[in-house]
Amino acid sequence: MSSGSGVLEELQEAVHPPTSAGAGPSTSNLAEYIRGYSSSTDSVCNPTPTSNVGNSESRRILSMDGFSNALGDDSSESPTLKYNPEVVFDEGPKLVKAMEESLKPLLIESKVRKGVWRQDLDHLQRRILPKTLIAICGATGAGKSSLLNAILKDNIIPTSGVEACTSVVTEISYHSGPRIIGNVSFLSSDDWSDELSLALKDLEGVKRSDLHGREGPAEIAWHKIHAVYPTIEFERLVGVNRMDVQTILDHDPAVSQLLGTTKEISSKNSAGFRKKIGKYIDSDDRKDTSGRGQPPGRRKKLWPLIRQVSIQCNAEALSTGAILVDLPGAADTNAARSNIAKGYMKKASNVWIVAPIERAIVNKTARDLLDTAFKTQLLSSYDDHFITFIASKCDVISFEETCRELHLYNDPELQEINSDRARIQEDLSRARRQKDEISNLINKALYPERHFTSPSTSENKKRKNRRVRKKVAPKKIKREDPESIYDGNDSSSELTSLTESNAEDGADDFQSNQTAGTVSRIERSIETLRREHADLIEEESRLEKQLATAQKRRNTFCSMRRSEHARKRLKEDFRAGIRELDEAAAEERDPENWDPAESIRDYDTINLPVFACSSSEYAKLTKQVKGDGEPSCFSNVDDTGIPALQGWCHRLTAKFQQRAAREFITDLTSFVETVQSYIERVGIVTLDDRANLREIWETKGLINSVKSHGSVSTESDTNSHSSDIAMALVHELCASADNCVNGLQSHFRKGLETKCQLGAAKASALAVSKVNEFARKARYFQTYRATLCRHGKWSAIDVNDALIDPFRKTIAFSWSSLFNQVSFKGLEDEITEKIRRFLQEFELAAAPRLRPRIRTQGELCIKEAKQTLVASMTAISSLLGKEQRAISRGMTSRMQERLSTGYDDALAEIGGKGSFGRSKDTFRAYVDLHHDEMFRGEAADIVASVETLVNSLRSSFVQSIRTLVEKIEVNLSVLWEEIDDDPRQMRARKDALDTVNMVQLQVAKWSEAARLLEKGKAREAPHAIII
Repeated sequence: MSSGSGVLEELQEAVHPPTSAGAGPSTSNLAEYIRGYSSSTDSVCNPTPTSNVGNSESRRILSMDGFSNALGDDSSESPTLKYNPEVVFDEGPKLVKAMEESLKPLLIESKVRKGVWRQDLDHLQRRILPKTLIAICGATGAGKSSLLNAILKDNIIPTSGVEACTSVVTEISYHSGPRIIGNVSFLSSDDWSDELSLALKDLEGVKRSDLHGREGPAEIAWHKIHAVYPTIEFERLVGVNRMDVQTILDHDPAVSQLLGTTKEISSKNSAGFRKKIGKYIDSDDRKDTSGRGQPPGRRKKLWPLIRQVSIQCNAEALSTGAILVDLPGAADTNAARSNIAKGYMKKASNVWIVAPIERAIVNKTARDLLDTAFKTQLLSSYDDHFITFIASKCDVISFEETCRELHLYNDPELQEINSDRARIQEDLSRARRQKDEISNLINKALYPERHFTSPSTSENKKRKNRRVRKKVAPKKIKREDPESIYDGNDSSSELTSLTESNAEDGADDFQSNQTAGTVSRIERSIETLRREHADLIEEESRLEKQLATAQKRRNTFCSMRRSEHARKRLKEDFRAGIRELDEAAAEERDPENWDPAESIRDYDTINLPVFACSSSEYAKLTKQVKGDGEPSCFSNVDDTGIPALQGWCHRLTAKFQQRAAREFITDLTSFVETVQSYIERVGIVTLDDRANLREIWETKGLINSVKSHGSVSTESDTNSHSSDIAMALVHELCASADNCVNGLQSHFRKGLETKCQLGAAKASALAVSKVNEFARKARYFQTYRATLCRHGKWSAIDVNDALIDPFRKTIAFSWSSLFNQVSFKGLEDEITEKIRRFLQEFELAAAPRLRPRIRTQGELCIKEAKQTLVASMTAISSLLGKEQRAISRGMTSRMQERLSTGYDDALAEIGGKGSFGRSKDTFRAYVDLHHDEMFRGEAADIVASVETLVNSLRSSFVQSIRTLVEKIEVNLSVLWEEIDDDPRQMRARKDALDTVNMVQLQVAKWSEAARLLEKGKAREAPHAIII
């Protein structure tokens, strides 16, 4: 038996374990086991003392359709496993609800217990399957819209004549319904007013005749205004009497009413959805989506007003939680949309960079394509799976160019393909020659007095003039017409007519030279030739199909080799970029001992995911589009790369969802065990012993013992129901957290201060040269002015990012290293040890006969404390990572704020002769004067921001520690809590315990299934690697 089969059988046995006598109810009898109980509706915090009806509501929940499937159907001979994160989060809330219902009838003395349980239940019920945000970046023309449609397996995203699709953030997520739902959000009134104000500035001093195309600031400004307000003439936007922003807004109240609103679109299919959304995003002036028959140029278009488009659809690739966000390229100049895009980049779990494969295979441009990747990764941990590169349009292939660049001419596989292709071409040429010869023979027999040229010797004429011969009356046939030849379509009746016509026209000659037998023999010969001609036509058609297949094989071969080359080059360039950053940081860190021959890390393990895709070929092969013809490059859907990319969507979400499912199972297990401990052990201690233990818990001596181990670092919580000893324990554990925070402050201060100062000095030294470079790039006056108006950011120009880049690169290695070195394992161990010591002291303070019970509860406390600490530290680490990304990615925005006065001063110089030069000089002088101050300020802000971030962790630590200590008190208070011996309460506790056992059974199955599936995945899926 294979290892894979063994894992599967082990898994099925774990999920459907055999039952034995005395082992409790079998899963096959679960339905009977959970029937026959009554209900209660009081909350766990306010139970009714008269409840004697058990927990039928919790059992009804556990018996609901669908939940039995999650439990597993043991009645089947071949039970099927239904475990994945989706199942856990679909069925898990039902388990939590069942637990909540089972606890409602219980009378609980401890306010702390009621509060902790309520908090735990709320926390479990709020848990949802995490989503994975994937940001997609790429310039206009990279094929992002077509790629998205291929991933979605439906033509949902419009791909032509829709300018909004290239400049608006489009978020695509999953929903299980059959309809496609879209939400189109419009800019606010303030955002559109700002946009109009900037557009009017871009049009200052511009004449109508100066507008050429749509690339410059003035062209873009006019294009936007004219799209929304088509009746406003250009002349009204320029000159002394030009319209101001408010006048433009008042020109069309209907536009103003749209601002700040969101329109919902819903359709049962993609064709209807595209038609409906086209009303808002269509920029093609030739299409009248208004239905009012307005002439071109006068139809109002709304795409400049759109802020964001959100789409929900039932796409299988997104079913596991992936959210695709198509971000606008650098060409978008709208500030509001740009801010939205930046927000998504900060939140993104993964970034996809899309570019045509022609660019990816060119040496000098491959690194440029990864520039976005390096910038997003520069201040993080260089996780290669954070970035995915997609080389699009891999079906666009030039055979000669590809073979020349990749040296493929001598490749054996290509030689074999070319040999087959040449053989087919030779066979096809021979078949065509034979067909032409037979056609010529037939025509000579039909028209003996004419001279025919073989079509094979006049190929051009044949291709131009091949057509079906017209059937006309025999006597009207003009023998001198060169086109009246046989083409395989003449009928036998026509042959008879022709022979009769010949007989009439030349009766004397015929009678003297021909006999009836000769005519019959000629007819039979021509019929034989006709059949051979028809066979050759079929052979020609067959060979043409073979030639097309061979051509496609050649295209596929070249495309796949080019894709392989692109993947290799991009992976190597990514590694080279990381190596350069590492080496630059290492040299700065210790220039005397740095050895460039020694690798800082194993760069071969850095494996950038690269996919080469053809969305158009995928759409043709899957019949997703109609009317685009047959595929020209691929015959196999997998070769298009789209199925692999669809699978990648699932793989990216898997790790986050599996981790979330494990955390949910762990937390639910911990909660259920706490409830079980309470029900099974509450009241088993005698009344006198309960009083004794309660007195020990509240004794000042124990409080002093706790305090002697550390200092109090938090204020008392006057609203807490915890005892004095519990609060003392909080203070003691918080002292450890204080030490951890202080250590982190020192860690970052030592590692960042010097590096930030060095980065500030480097950026300061390069500042003026960066400004000069900007002046060269923005050599046109309108471009320069547009950049100043937008405080350094217009289209692909970003002065602020260019200025801050040397600073960012200098601190990059230290930044990522410092945050990657942060670990809370030491704090976890220290807190666990303090809790263990506290429990030992509590145990020693009790009478010897009570110590075993205290020890048992103490073990449960330690177990839950470890689980709580892991969850808390994971959450705090996640918060730390999120906030540090916000700090690092805010550098460009902060630089823009520091330069705002300089931009405004330079803009104020524009006007009159020589103003362009004066404006450049003004901005250069401002940067030259303030660059030291600006970059020192950035360095100080970075250090201060990190200190503030680390200091903010104190409150998170305190909250986590308070929750932890409350759980400890809840576990220990089982030993001294009072219990109601009313029969109805005893029945309620038994019912709650039954529910606990049920939930534990299900959770145990999930835990074992998760373990075995992971084990099986490791054994059975060695192919699951990044290509």
